[in-house]
Amino acid sequence: MLRPPYQLKAGPVDRWFTSLELLSLFPSWPGFAKDAIQWLWNQRSPEGFWDFGPRPTSSVALRLSESWRRKAARRFDWTTRVLVLLWRFHANSRSQAANESRWLRSSQASAPVV
Repeated sequence: MLRPPYQLKAGPVDRWFTSLELLSLFPSWPGFAKDAIQWLWNQRSPEGFWDFGPRPTSSVALRLSESWRRKAARRFDWTTRVLVLLWRFHANSRSQAANESRWLRSSQASAPVV
């Protein structure tokens, strides 16, 4: 499911994004999403934006811009969606690492001395 769509058409990409957006709400998501996040970074344009094409009619995502007929507006909306996913990934990664570190310290403190 986390594998990017093989066709960079708006419909499959939008459905893939929707899946990632839902999964990103779970704290364990970063462990499964590393390849997807790397793929997203690789899709960024030299100007620093993402654009996966026009909004499909079946999309459940709300547009931020009034119209996607202008390429710049569409590009800003896609970029915002990507940046939210990247933020969730890194926030959950830090949280997960902190929890693992806490667990490791507490298990070492309670380990019997031999």
